[in-house]
Amino acid sequence: RFYPKNGGKAEGVSGGTPRGVTGGGPFGSFIAAVRSRKAEDNNANAEVAHYSAALCHLGNISYRLGEAAQYDKVTKSLGDNKQVVAAFENVRDNLKVIGLKFNETTYTLGRNLKIDPKTEKFIGDSQANELLTRPYRKPFVVPEKV
Repeated sequence: RFYPKNGGKAEGVSGGTPRGVTGGGPFGSFIAAVRSRKAEDNNANAEVAHYSAALCHLGNISYRLGEAAQYDKVTKSLGDNKQVVAAFENVRDNLKVIGLKFNETTYTLGRNLKIDPKTEKFIGDSQANELLTRPYRKPFVVPEKV
């Protein structure tokens, strides 16, 4: 069920039909699918799993390339997205309660990155593209195109 933020009546949430669950968690279901050669034995679709993991990696790359910013002001780097600014201010308000001295404290503001969904590469950012993979040790090299 979905419960609105400011109260109100809960609403039911519907989605697709769940797949059968193979035991052993994600790893166990993957091994079961490899052994049976049946995609339906895997608890997750490979494409969905790829994009779920990629989202985490993209956030990590942004963070790793980020720069220190002062907590005592909202930077223009947050953009004009009201939700992002409100979330930042909410974190700042919570940290105020524990007595954090904002003028002495910084946080890492991740780099703003743009990605080409077709190539799965960053647009105009070679430094970020370098973090999409790593140098491999022979003979364990993963080719660019599999």
